Amino acid sequence: MSDFSITSNELIDYTLKLQKINDVSLPFAVQNALNEVAKDVKKRTLAETTNKMFNVKRKNFFKSNSAFKMYKPKQFGYKISKMHADVGITKGKNPNETATEQVVHQQTAKPIKRGINPLGNKPQTKNIINILSKKPEFVEAYGTNNSAFHYIRAASRAKRRSTALVITNSKGTGSVHQVKSFRKRKPTKRNPQKSIIKLKNIASYNKGGHVKLKKKAPFLNNAAILSTKEKLNDEFIKAAEKQISKFWKK
Repeated sequence: MSDFSITSNELIDYTLKLQKINDVSLPFAVQNALNEVAKDVKKRTLAETTNKMFNVKRKNFFKSNSAFKMYKPKQFGYKISKMHADVGITKGKNPNETATEQVVHQQTAKPIKRGINPLGNKPQTKNIINILSKKPEFVEAYGTNNSAFHYIRAASRAKRRSTALVITNSKGTGSVHQVKSFRKRKPTKRNPQKSIIKLKNIASYNKGGHVKLKKKAPFLNNAAILSTKEKLNDEFIKAAEKQISKFWKK
């Protein structure tokens, strides 16, 4: 975080005035300023930092899956050195959201549990939050009973739903495909195939796989620093003026 001193040249006059009013005016102004900065991280700077670091497929992902928590002086005390406001990544309204854990781990470069990984995009240079907009169609590779029938049916569904086709093997590994085209044809003696399917391989698949990141992506820290630099002093001044105005109205 950037420095915030209530005794700096810019803020000292407000600090002294608040101290003269009563014992709680200064702590209230400090905490209101911190709370406003936490709100600014969620509403503004989080989007700025994540757009630079991530290939965001769902534009409202961070807005929907982040939250801030305000410190309440009346409940936790008025000691300024202990005051804080928290902001972080949550699962939002969807308890089954898995991308949030992946994103949080990128802050510290922890290994990420992720089965699907895009080809040609190294995690440390291009952080993919969600490459699939819908649940993919899964089918086991050829070699099992009726595998050709299941493959054709899964490919047809994937094309119709505009989602991915995951072809796996008995070891739980495989590949993810985009179904470029799917059409039926009349079989002939020369070519007995009833369906012509064109696939584009877009990712690898490893059930229960992990991705090791070589670089941190401290998007949340960067957003907090940005909001602190741009808003904290101004928010303290606003809060201080409000406290001073209330005092003179009495």
